[in-house]
Amino acid sequence: MSGNKSRVFVAKILLVFVAFVWGVTFLPVAKSVESVGVFSFLFWRFLVASLCMFLAVVFVVFFSFVKRAGVFDLKSKFDTKSILLGGFVGCFLFLGYAFQTFALKFSASSVVAFITGFNVILVPFLLFFSGKKLGFFEVLAGVLALFGLYFLSGVGFGEVSVGATGGAVNSNFDTNGGFFGRFFSSIKGEFLAFLCAVSFSLHIIFTGVFAKKVKAECFCVAQFALVAVFCFLGSFFMPKGAHAVVANLEFVATPLFLASVLLCAVVATVVAFFVQTWAQNFVPASQTAVIFITEPIFALAVGVWFGGEKFSLLQLAGCALILAGVFFSEKK
Repeated sequence: MSGNKSRVFVAKILLVFVAFVWGVTFLPVAKSVESVGVFSFLFWRFLVASLCMFLAVVFVVFFSFVKRAGVFDLKSKFDTKSILLGGFVGCFLFLGYAFQTFALKFSASSVVAFITGFNVILVPFLLFFSGKKLGFFEVLAGVLALFGLYFLSGVGFGEVSVGATGGAVNSNFDTNGGFFGRFFSSIKGEFLAFLCAVSFSLHIIFTGVFAKKVKAECFCVAQFALVAVFCFLGSFFMPKGAHAVVANLEFVATPLFLASVLLCAVVATVVAFFVQTWAQNFVPASQTAVIFITEPIFALAVGVWFGGEKFSLLQLAGCALILAGVFFSEKK
């Protein structure tokens, strides 16, 4: 295996790992947002992620300084270009989470999960209109993965949802309270879910476009910090919860909440998004989208084994179709 093919193989394995990590976090996140608002949870997640990523960069620079007895040059890891592009991509990341969250308030989570999965089709579609030629197998992979998600999410079949929040966030939302509640109550959840799919599609596409042009550490820190700021501001427009600490921003010092925040911040954010940024140097955005569609498979497995959720033959068929999509995405 040549050096480049080896890096591509490793990159794809790492992207599967990212999908696995995100799938594993579904259940603890669903449990955590039963006690605090979603924007509050996301704020703490991305605030901790920003600090951890920044401190990791400082540690690397300091270790290099001690080892080589050189100059402590922290500026070498941060540049204006990476910060600006990271902030730009971070806007789509925030919008993806926000649209998905509000979509779950007005539509069944299985429907939201399915529509969100449209990014597997939207990514190659948007790439096509940007001038990129698509192969037959790329299109086939996306279609198979989308049908797989259709069966896996149980849309129209009354199955258990594998949505990212499992619908648990509904207990913290009042459509009659707060600006967002009044505004979005007149908009169908299906449309918001579609906007979520578009946002995540654009995040994947632009991450692939910028991956070779930025310093990954700085790029990630900028994304995380911007999402944290937007979530902090967003929490002010939400109904005030029982655990508010600053305005409508909530925090609870329970073991589950703290563990969920740390798990999501360190593993599912710092590690996952850094890996994604690096891996998309070698894996096209269309293949990345197909690989990421395996996330609900891992979420369902955790839900079945640890959350007592049900599992059907239709969902098993959905898993098989998604894996078939991943297989065909490798074909030329």
